[in-house]
Amino acid sequence: MLGSWIAAIAGCSMFGSHDAAGKKQTVLSAPLNALAEQGDVEALQLVADIEVLRASGVFSDSSANALGGTPAAQFLAADKKGKLRRAEVGEDISTLLDYSKAEPLLLKEKAITDADATELRRLANYNTAAAADMAAQLKGRSSDTLR
Repeated sequence: MLGSWIAAIAGCSMFGSHDAAGKKQTVLSAPLNALAEQGDVEALQLVADIEVLRASGVFSDSSANALGGTPAAQFLAADKKGKLRRAEVGEDISTLLDYSKAEPLLLKEKAITDADATELRRLANYNTAAAADMAAQLKGRSSDTLR
């Protein structure tokens, strides 16, 4: 009898873990904006970062809206403990945000040109990953390397 209780408890915990993983996948299939509206902190921060990038002109209104409507799985992944963290497009958003903070100084030092900044904005509206790569390269420049 004790053996059947142990088997029942083990079975319940096994199904419970599977159920939690299934719920996490269901959550990530929802649009990023919906996940943010449900109060997920990482999703809220990503939406805020997208809005900052929209306000700074990196994303157009339509691109920012499209990103918010994209399934959260494109931006977030669950770590081993089940906590959501940035992944894929979420990391690209972080890179673009870091670049947008550095851009005024890069332009002032003439480490990048206005054409570079314009090209990055154009690219960000069509290919976030390529724009993030370009942002990392532009941010790595210094006025010393141009002389």
